[in-house]
Amino acid sequence: TCEGVLNLARKTNPEPFTKACNIALEHQNYSYKFLQQVLENRMTEYPEEPVVKSLPSHGNIRGASSYK
Repeated sequence: TCEGVLNLARKTNPEPFTKACNIALEHQNYSYKFLQQVLENRMTEYPEEPVVKSLPSHGNIRGASSYK
């Protein structure tokens, strides 16, 4: 796997490869196949949208008004 990733790095431009690696880190998928598919599908060309994680709705969570 490591040799495949290094070979893929040599064959591609550094900027798309770095973006593909960042996508792999976000998805916690570090395989050669995942990196190859990201590059083949040109997923690095799309603008990066920040991942917004909201808190889950729960009856036990109080809002800011509870602390005034």
